[in-house]
Amino acid sequence: MNRSMNIIDFKKPVKRSFRGNTAVVPQLEKVLTVILKTDVPVLMGICSDGLRSSSRILGGEFHAEYFSGLVQAGGSSMQVELSSELAFLDTRFTLVTQLGELISVESQGVLLMDELGQQELQNGVWPISDGHYQCTCTPRFKVSLGPNEWLEKSAFIGKTEYIQDNETLISFYRMKS
Repeated sequence: MNRSMNIIDFKKPVKRSFRGNTAVVPQLEKVLTVILKTDVPVLMGICSDGLRSSSRILGGEFHAEYFSGLVQAGGSSMQVELSSELAFLDTRFTLVTQLGELISVESQGVLLMDELGQQELQNGVWPISDGHYQCTCTPRFKVSLGPNEWLEKSAFIGKTEYIQDNETLISFYRMKS
């Protein structure tokens, strides 16, 4: 049996697809605003991946176009500082709608600070002044079957703002094409 093998010539120019040039840029639709109330962070110390701290979520509230409710106490927000300007966030909490529906939220994020933001943080200032940090996240939602299933069937991005030392505002946007 004679089997031939296709060999790829990586030096040969490739004809580019035009499909990438006609792709529709996704639009963002604000769908959910959450205010998280957190406890004082507990410093775990320097770990293999960086300086790690954790905060308990004490509660909060949320608002959307078709539903609203409270943030259930008991979630957590973990932060890993990789450098003086970069930290990764992992936040998990549960929303309870006015009708009693539960919405589980898992969100991974990135916090970037400029030099002034880094100085403020080193001087014990929290929250950092607006405009001296950028914090975005990618949430995943888990819901029971029903009217909120669309949360599991869409892609989202979030923008995080630190309002007070123990309050965080997260605005979630759905990507629409």
